[in-house]
Amino acid sequence: MKTYPIQSSFEFGQVSWKFYSRYDLGIHGRGLDVCRNMITDPRGPTESRGSFNALSSLSGVTDAQLMDFPYKKDEVYVIILTNLKIDVINVDTGANVYSAASPYTSTEIGDVHAEQQDGNKVMYFAHPDHVPQELVFTPPSTWALGAIGFTAAPSEWVANNYPSTVAFGQGRSLWGGCPDDPQTLFASRSYTVAGYDDMTTGSLATDGFKFNLTKRGKIEWINSTKSIQIGTDNAEHIITSAGLVVKTGDVSHDEQSGYGSKPIKPVTLGLETLYLSPDGRKIRSMWFTNEEDYVSQDITYTADGEFPSSIKKFTLAKKPDMIIWCVLEDGTFASCTYFKEATESPIIGWHFHALGDGLVKDLVAIEKGSESVVVSAVHRNVDGTDYIMIEKYDADTLLDARETEVHGSPADTITGHTELALKTVQVLADGAVHPDVTLDVNGDGIITYDASLIEIGFSFLQEMKTLPYISQGSQGTNASWKKRPNKIVARVYQSSYPLINGVRPPDRRMTDDMDTPVPLFTGDISAANGGYDEFGQVEISQDLPLKLIVTAILGDMGQSSL
Repeated sequence: MKTYPIQSSFEFGQVSWKFYSRYDLGIHGRGLDVCRNMITDPRGPTESRGSFNALSSLSGVTDAQLMDFPYKKDEVYVIILTNLKIDVINVDTGANVYSAASPYTSTEIGDVHAEQQDGNKVMYFAHPDHVPQELVFTPPSTWALGAIGFTAAPSEWVANNYPSTVAFGQGRSLWGGCPDDPQTLFASRSYTVAGYDDMTTGSLATDGFKFNLTKRGKIEWINSTKSIQIGTDNAEHIITSAGLVVKTGDVSHDEQSGYGSKPIKPVTLGLETLYLSPDGRKIRSMWFTNEEDYVSQDITYTADGEFPSSIKKFTLAKKPDMIIWCVLEDGTFASCTYFKEATESPIIGWHFHALGDGLVKDLVAIEKGSESVVVSAVHRNVDGTDYIMIEKYDADTLLDARETEVHGSPADTITGHTELALKTVQVLADGAVHPDVTLDVNGDGIITYDASLIEIGFSFLQEMKTLPYISQGSQGTNASWKKRPNKIVARVYQSSYPLINGVRPPDRRMTDDMDTPVPLFTGDISAANGGYDEFGQVEISQDLPLKLIVTAILGDMGQSSL
């Protein structure tokens, strides 16, 4: 008995082993057992993830927290907090435009919440052990970090009892999560009559106010979309009023769900809010419906048990497709293709990643005009010195920590890449895969032939593997039958030849020019047959720093009940 084809869509990414036998669900024929260092497309294909290219670096530190600071559509910055220090990096040039002392130690930076004001020139920082800070940008090039000069700061705000979170909403700055006043929301006066730093309370509609949630729980985050949302350690609330705007004497709250949150700033997508569960194992989506007010959904449901460690932080890149990027506690990272507008049901496809060298400490997505820029903070030790490498994601390159050497006349030298000193790096020479090179203490090296463009960095294994093959027949399923995928065909688009079940088919054709890289290929690549086993899985991988886009796995599946 044979079936055909094997799988034509992979949009649901790597799914939990708990779905292995759920052939009755659509996810089974459109998901993967393994999706590593690859990203699924909501339209069906899966492809190599891009790499993180070198942008800047900070020496002598092992951890960092990143914040996005978009100023204009063509001018964006990333804020970097390290031990007792703040740096501002231009995302386009990598230039460090500001460096100063900060009050936050390396053990505190992960708990700092930041929010950018309307106008994009001021960012507020909150941490319970420190006076709230502000970073002020005065174009074109002046930056300054300092304590916020509040008017009538709340009397509760004293040493070790400052707010742990901040947001802006309905024309006010909103603060909460003081350790000794965990349920109290503090709101500034309206910006129409004062600044966001005027906390004066009173009876006027424009005055500041304090409001205590009536249900036990510490405020972990505040967010403003259609309404003011508050996440506590055990529930999610919205702040409501009889009028259109919350104000003194007209404030109440309604509990919307009871899941609770980790003290990580949420991510907003239109009227949707994504937040992290208290144990860091789930990302939940909370959105408004006219029928039910706010509802909440677990968007890590399909990948339950697949995460190698808990989620430390996450960010959302909105363009060209929605992708959630997660930093994991073990230094690896995950991503999720998120397409809620799908016609049948939301497409939620998870993928898991690791760098060729180094540990990811943070990720942030910055909206820059028509694109989303994803920036990482990576810890590496180079010749005994710790570095935080600031790197920018590039979907079209395939070497992490990528640096380039451009020669006007072809040459064989690699010179001065000190942040990769003594590392063994993978090399592309004019687009062709070159044998690995170990750089010397100065970051210098030699390749075996001349090239105009030399790219160095760390490659990573790209890997996808189908779920156990189960089909429904007139007499039930073939779940317990032996299977043998034969006549396997990988349909690829603009790709190099991959390994199929561990074997790479011949990739050079008679028409290919000698001494040039093999051109990328679009079409069907056939592979050798395998033996019978219980699952009939097909694995496609790429161990070279070359592009792989798989649109379908075709062929036929032999099956036997014996």
